[in-house]
Amino acid sequence: MGAAHGRRTGHSSRAEARPDAEPAQIWTALVDDLCLMSFVARTQQDEAGPVRARGLDVISRNNLLHAQEIATACGGSGMPDRIRLTRRPPREWWPSGLFHTTDQSWPSVVARGLVLAAGLVVLARSHLADATAPGWRTALALVERGQSRQFGQWRMSAGQLIAEQDRRPEFEQAFRATLARSGDLYRAGEGGACEVGDVQAHYALPVVLRRSGLPRSWLDTWCDYPRRRRNATASRAATRLIDEMRVRRDWPQRARARRAAKEVGS
Repeated sequence: MGAAHGRRTGHSSRAEARPDAEPAQIWTALVDDLCLMSFVARTQQDEAGPVRARGLDVISRNNLLHAQEIATACGGSGMPDRIRLTRRPPREWWPSGLFHTTDQSWPSVVARGLVLAAGLVVLARSHLADATAPGWRTALALVERGQSRQFGQWRMSAGQLIAEQDRRPEFEQAFRATLARSGDLYRAGEGGACEVGDVQAHYALPVVLRRSGLPRSWLDTWCDYPRRRRNATASRAATRLIDEMRVRRDWPQRARARRAAKEVGS
């Protein structure tokens, strides 16, 4: 992933706040997912009702804030500008399979939001247990709190889709396809990335999803081991999404960063 790849190997006064190399590679890759989910949530606001639009607005802003915090903690330099972070060309992106799809329907968005939020909570809690650097612990705690709230929001939306008899089959199909694509969530993709990924988190994620109320049969598309991520240029869907994000002039908005930080930390 390009956002912090160049900064990871440099020296910085904040080096003592960084995670170890292996978790840093995985979290740096997840910065791409957070940026893209932020944009997907923003695009969904255009056709949503007032209540859903407000929830999506908070999700969009907080995901981008989390991306900035993680990029800073992994890179060791000042917080990256959100415009620069989201305007990178496709060759600098290594998104997970969550974003290698053209399906922008509401069931697909809910499925992606649910998997990503749950995945981030699982990983943050796992790494918090071993984190000793104060700056890194602060970043992980921020993500864990904020994504726990988002997981609750996506669970509610998922529950509504499951309860609707006419939409349940559509959501089941979208969720199973999403889970099948997202087996690379816990593994980086660039040269020199760790060869295994976070196997512990990979095994824990379907357990958390099952406890959230999803039918056990929906989880059988999850792969046995973490897969390596692909560069965005290998996927037309990912490239198109990134290109759409890069030309969207009303997003992101710098002025809302402080407000988002207050909502995440409240």
